[in-house]
Amino acid sequence: MNCKPLDLATVVGISGPSFRHMNGLFVTVIERAPVARFFKLPNGDASSGGERCWIVRFAALVAMPLGDGECKQTQYACCPDEHLRPFRDPG
Repeated sequence: MNCKPLDLATVVGISGPSFRHMNGLFVTVIERAPVARFFKLPNGDASSGGERCWIVRFAALVAMPLGDGECKQTQYACCPDEHLRPFRDPG
């Protein structure tokens, strides 16, 4: 895993057209996401998790695609570790 809880990270490497706008955004890594089909994010929204995913909080509201062509403004999401690059003091 690239991240740890409370890391500040940037979102990278997302190529899908619905989520590409999130590349370069800063997030705070909250905690490991449950390995579950559905769970609730801290704001009460439903999300799906995975073995190598984190619950993250964006610095500002972002448009989160809902899958039916609509978007919801939110600060929380579930993000795969492979799409997060933490900022950490190497020393």
